[in-house]
Amino acid sequence: GGNTTTIANVTQAQAMASGGYTVVTSLPGAGTYKVLATYAGDANFGASTQSSNITVTAAPLKTTSIGIVAPTTATPGTAFNVVIAFNVLGAFTTQPTGNIVLTATQVGGAPATIATVTPAQGMAPGGANVSVTLPNAGAYTLNTNYAGDTLYAASTNTATVTVNGRSEEHTSELQSRQYLVC
Repeated sequence: GGNTTTIANVTQAQAMASGGYTVVTSLPGAGTYKVLATYAGDANFGASTQSSNITVTAAPLKTTSIGIVAPTTATPGTAFNVVIAFNVLGAFTTQPTGNIVLTATQVGGAPATIATVTPAQGMAPGGANVSVTLPNAGAYTLNTNYAGDTLYAASTNTATVTVNGRSEEHTSELQSRQYLVC
């Protein structure tokens, strides 16, 4: 099965010329294509058909990498800066598409999306600056993830941040209590 498309009509004179006739075409993507040449015949020559398979291999994806720079420690509820740098190995002409997603996961918890930046933002001089605030004390893993696209490979990187001190929730609870000292 598949679609059949006529890519050229070659005259008998063109086909019989010295060296034959070259047909140039472009194929829509990776895969195996069947090329079929047919001659309907005439009063002097009988009909004939010749086929051949052509396999088109996809170009390998360009390698990408993500750098993440974050402090090793932070204070609950206090913003800190994270720098996300995105790189493509080698020369390229088409900008990578999609987003780089930054998540924070506290030990024993589920990942929470903190920010998304484009590859172009990550490739800017100095990278993309993201303000991050983690509300609770504990160890966190910051994960950057680029899912890739049709030309560029996926990449990921992590950083660990330990949030020291009391969490915002606990501090608020202490501030709302009144104490009687005797």
